[in-house]
Amino acid sequence: ADPDTLFGLPDIEYLEIYNNGAELIQLKGMKIQDGNGFCTLPSFWLAPEAYVALVATNKSEAFDIDAIVEVAAFPSLNNAGEFIALKNIENEIMDQLVYQNNWYPTSLLTSSGISLERKSLLDPCSNQDNLGASLAALGGTPGTTNSIFDPYSDSIAPLLTNTEVLDAHY
Repeated sequence: ADPDTLFGLPDIEYLEIYNNGAELIQLKGMKIQDGNGFCTLPSFWLAPEAYVALVATNKSEAFDIDAIVEVAAFPSLNNAGEFIALKNIENEIMDQLVYQNNWYPTSLLTSSGISLERKSLLDPCSNQDNLGASLAALGGTPGTTNSIFDPYSDSIAPLLTNTEVLDAHY
């Protein structure tokens, strides 16, 4: 949301979508919503376990990646406090978050030019617990595996194995 050429990525805002399913997904008709409105995604088939970066019209040439799609009326992202959602063609929320500047470690001299990335790609609609500053030398990994990706994140729900009633009043 706060691009800068300091690390090597273009000074261009981008969003990234990952298909964690087993089937191709057609993006046409899906929407990106922010606090000011929405944009509609163009036709693009996203393969299973693949990434695609989304950028504004005429901005893709600045990136050296194959999996990139230009989006008309791409939202202008606030540096922090922005609500953003991905909606399917039925207008149902597929993923959403409100990102904050304090999600970057205080040890960083600047957050400009450093992307926020997800650790677990199986945890939609997650927030600070599953997001962090990119560790990539370029400041981000658009179109490829996130630098902080954790394939071993906790995805097993807890199981209650025992209960005990200590007295009749509690």
